[in-house]
Amino acid sequence: MSQTSICNFPNSIHGLSQLKELVLQDCKKLKSIPELPSSLERIYASGCTKMEKLPNLSNLQNL
Repeated sequence: MSQTSICNFPNSIHGLSQLKELVLQDCKKLKSIPELPSSLERIYASGCTKMEKLPNLSNLQNL
């Protein structure tokens, strides 16, 4: 998803139970990320200059 013009993720991303890594570098229009699946181990979101809202990350035991 890096360097795309995506603004928001669909809430259905939470259902991706096998997702281990999410790379969002330089998604300059991305404003928010919904609740993420607990399987997530790494998230890279540098350069997301319009980011306004992050999900609660406390449920991500592997992060």
